[in-house]
Amino acid sequence: KSIEGGLLERPERIIILSVGIMLGEINRIFVVCVLILIALFTNITALQRIKKALK
Repeated sequence: KSIEGGLLERPERIIILSVGIMLGEINRIFVVCVLILIALFTNITALQRIKKALK
C-alpha cells in the first residue's frame, strides 16, 4: 500500500526547483533559498507520511 499526500509532493518540488534554477541565472542566492525550502518541506512531508502510516 502506498502512502500519498503531504505538504510538498514530487511535482511541486520539481516546479519549485525549476523556478529556483531559472532565477539562479539572475542571482545564485535564489538556488540556495530554493534548496533550503525544498529540504525543509521534504522533511515535513516525510514526517506527515510517517504519522499517517502509524495510524
